[in-house]
Amino acid sequence: MRRSARLTGTFRSASLIKDSWDSHTRAIDATADYWFHHVVRMESAILSTAKQAHV
Repeated sequence: MRRSARLTGTFRSASLIKDSWDSHTRAIDATADYWFHHVVRMESAILSTAKQAHV
């Protein structure tokens, strides 16, 4: 019985670690998406300004 309790605790810990890792990964993905879109918007604004300057 002790062995099965230990295994259950191990699986519970592994599950918590996985949930934590998944949450962390989602946060990193969201941050990367935000910065990617921010950079694209900035780049597009810079190109637009550069085109206007040449006209």
